[in-house]
Amino acid sequence: MFTLNPGPSQMNEEVKNDIIEFAKNDIGSMSHRSKQFSAMSEKLHNNLRELLDIPDNYKIFYTGSSTESMEILIRNFVISNCYFFQNGAFSSKFQNTAKDLNKTIEFQELDWWKWDYSLENIWEDIELIWVTNNETSTWVRLRDWFLKDLKKLSTEGFSPLHKPLIAVDITSSIWMTFEDINLADIWFFSVQKWLWLPAWLWFLIVNEKAINKSKIVKEKLSDVWSVHSIENMLKKYDIFQTNETPNVFAIYLLANQLERYNKITSTKIEENTLEKYKYISEQIKNHPLLSDYVEDENYKSKSVYVVKCEEKNIFRIKEELLKNDIILWWGYWKLKKSTFRIANFPAINLEKLKETFDIINKLK
Repeated sequence: MFTLNPGPSQMNEEVKNDIIEFAKNDIGSMSHRSKQFSAMSEKLHNNLRELLDIPDNYKIFYTGSSTESMEILIRNFVISNCYFFQNGAFSSKFQNTAKDLNKTIEFQELDWWKWDYSLENIWEDIELIWVTNNETSTWVRLRDWFLKDLKKLSTEGFSPLHKPLIAVDITSSIWMTFEDINLADIWFFSVQKWLWLPAWLWFLIVNEKAINKSKIVKEKLSDVWSVHSIENMLKKYDIFQTNETPNVFAIYLLANQLERYNKITSTKIEENTLEKYKYISEQIKNHPLLSDYVEDENYKSKSVYVVKCEEKNIFRIKEELLKNDIILWWGYWKLKKSTFRIANFPAINLEKLKETFDIINKLK
C-alpha cells in the first residue's frame, strides 16, 4: 500500500526496520529515567539542532499532538490577548482553541487561495501572534518576506513593555528552506510529514523571550497546566528527560531517522521536492478534469498540492488508484468535496508519482 495522504506520510523501509529492532531489542521496556534514555534523547536533540541550525537560546520540547501543543502555547504564553492570521482549516483550529480557553482573540481572515496580509491592525496589547506557514488544507504558503515584516513589527512597532511573541506552525513546510529561526520565538512541528515517521511526536522550539513570558503568565494566572507548564517541562530538561512519561517508541525512531537525515543535505531534499512539484504541476495542467486550486504561483506551496476536481471524478480517481494500492486523500473541511490533495513529502518518490499519474491520465 502506498499513500499520498498529506499526513501521516508514507514510511520508508529503514523506518520499518527500526520498528522491528525496537521490538527485538526490547527498547519499549527502557526506563525514561535511565541513562540509556537520556543518551538517546540527547542524541536526538543534538541531531535536530544540527539539522535545523537551532541556537542554544532555544529549548526543544517534546509534545504529544498538535492540539496538545496548541493548548500548551496558549496556556503558557498568553494572559489575555492573541492574534491569528487565518487562511485555512488549521489556522482556524488554533484560533478556536484560544477562544475555548477564554482568551481575547483578534484575527485577520485571508483569502484561502493567497496570502494577502496587512500588519496595520495589530494592536499594542497583543501577546502572541500565530501564523501557519503552510496551510495543508489549501496549499497556500506564506510569502518569504512575511516573517521578516512581522519580526520587524514586533521589534520596532511596539513599546519596550509590549513585545508580542511570534509563533509559527511549520509542520507542512519545514523541509523547504527552513526560515531563519530567529525570526520567531516559537516554532511548532511534527514528525509524520517531513521525517516519514508515524504520528505521535510533536515539537515546540522555544526561545528565552518566550520562556521568560511563561514565568509572568504563571504568576498572573491560576489555570496554567501543572504537568505542561513550561516551568515543569524544564525541570529535567538538562538531563534530556521529560517531566512525564514520554513516547519512547517515537523518540527512538526519530533519533535513528535524524542520524540518517544529517547525511543528506537539505539542499538535496529541496531539489527533489521541486522536481516532483514541477512534475505534478505539468500533469495537472495537461489533464482536462483537473486544475490548480491556487492559481497564483507566488502563493503555492511546494510540499502539499491541492487539486480542483468535480466530486464524481474524485470518486473515480480514488477508486481506480485504490485498485492499485495507492491511497489518495480528499480535500479538507470546506474544500472536501471539490478538491483532493497530493503530499509532496520527502518520502514520496518521483517513480511512484509517475505510476499514480499513469493511472489518473487514463481517466478523461
